Parts: sequence; C-alpha cells; structure tokens
Amino acid sequence: MKSVVTSNKDRLLLSLVGNQVRRVRQTNGITRKELSLRSGVSQRYLAKLEAGDGNASILLLKHISDALGLPLGNLLADETVSEELVDVQEFVKHLSKSKLLKAKEILVESFDSGHSKKHVALVGLRGAGKSTLGAALAKSLGKQFIEIDKKIESLAGITLSEIFSLYGQDGYRRFEKACLVDVLNEEEDCVIETGGSVVTHKESYDMILSSCFTVWIKADPEDHVNRVINQGDTRIISSTHRIREDVQQILKNREPLYALANKTVNTSKFSKDTCLKKLSKMTVIGREE
Repeated sequence: MKSVVTSNKDRLLLSLVGNQVRRVRQTNGITRKELSLRSGVSQRYLAKLEAGDGNASILLLKHISDALGLPLGNLLADETVSEELVDVQEFVKHLSKSKLLKAKEILVESFDSGHSKKHVALVGLRGAGKSTLGAALAKSLGKQFIEIDKKIESLAGITLSEIFSLYGQDGYRRFEKACLVDVLNEEEDCVIETGGSVVTHKESYDMILSSCFTVWIKADPEDHVNRVINQGDTRIISSTHRIREDVQQILKNREPLYALANKTVNTSKFSKDTCLKKLSKMTVIGREE
C-alpha cells in the first residue's frame, strides 16, 4: 500500500500537530508518562507523535477535508458548532488579507463593545507611545497604570536583560504570564501597558483579549525607529545596521495579531492630545455603554 505521507506539506502537518501536543503538554506541566495514563495512548506513540511522525490517519482525515473543500477543523467540530458558523468560515477563508482585516473590524464594531471587560490593555511595538498614552489615560480615568515589564522585573528581582540572559525567552514568557494572571485577577480595573511581543505568545495574548478592552497603539515604521533611537533602547532590534528593515519586518509579521485588538489608535497620524481624546472616548464608550 502506498504511504499516505506523500509530500512536504503532509510532513509539515504531522510536525505541527506534534509540536502543538508537546507545547500544550509542557505548558501544563504534564509528563509524557502522565499523558499516556490519562489518554490511554502508549508513550511510544506519543513520542513518535511529538517527533512529527504521527499516525497516518491524521493525514487521511486532512486529505478528506481537502477533497471536500473544508477546513480540517470543521470535520472535528462538535455538535455545538452551528451551520451558520461553518458558512461564515467558508465565506471568509477566500478573502484577501486586507478584506479579512476589514471583516474583522466590522464584526468587532458591530458585536464586541467590550463593555464586560474591566481592564484596558494597550498592545503594540516599542516606540508606538504606549507608555505615554497609557499613563495619561490612566490619570484621566482615575485608574492605576501598570507596566507589565516593570511588574516582571519586580517579580524576578532582576532586570529584563538579566532575565533574558539567565532564563532566555521561555523564562521571560513564564514571568510575563504570571504577572498577567496576577494583574488580570485584580478586582480594581486598570490600564495595562503590555510588552511589544506579548501578541506572539498565544496563551498570554488570549488572556488579554478575553479579559481586557484592547487597543493597538500603532505607528509608522519610521516613527518606531526614531523613538526607539531617542530612547536609547534597541532591544527590539536584531541588527543595528538593519534597524529600519527589522522594524518593518516585525510590524509585518505581527500586524494580523495586533489587529485582533478591539480598537486602533495611530500615533503617527495624530498629536498626543488627539490620540488621548480618541483613546479616552473609545475606552469609556466601549466599556460602559
């Protein structure tokens, strides 16, 4: 019988499934042996799955979904998924990136007022103006202003650079998540400035989106560059000789994630005062209407 794994695309799917299983298992502190006992699946198979060599039935199901013209997730959906949701998924999957972002904006504008979310979270790349606007917004609302990076340093007892040096990116993410959980569980609502890369950590970003009225503080690449240079802080830059190219690439990669925020304020198009007025209006109306 011909092997089901026929292409690099097939191998990529198995690798993605394996990586996801391993990531979730490790995030929840579950050993492979414990997962084996819980699931009734042998440790040997789990090891093969996490190594990207899962059972061919995964690929068979994917090939069937492709033949039916359906996303794989639709075949795995439970009975709570309505036909209307499937129809919407079918419609939007053919939209271009720009039209998909527009559709998202329309849905958020129409159905997600954010009124049940007590906190305001500002997301965006370093140099956008989160600190300046966040502090001003908190003052105008009479709320506490919390900078997550400062909370991380306080919890760890060392600077961010030392955290990265000692524990790496994964260590920073653990501190970040712990601080977010602590802040989001606060009874008193507040204005939160998040780190620029939090959107790339799905678990932490999902917490923010579900618990906060979220605003993307946006700026043009050139303004990001100039502001970061003026601050004397180049931590977001991988190569100082390619600073502008780096910022442009980072923004390009993260734009779809930042765009998941409830609202957007562009600090390159408006003055600080105008941005603050826009931010104050949207957060008050969005959270209290």
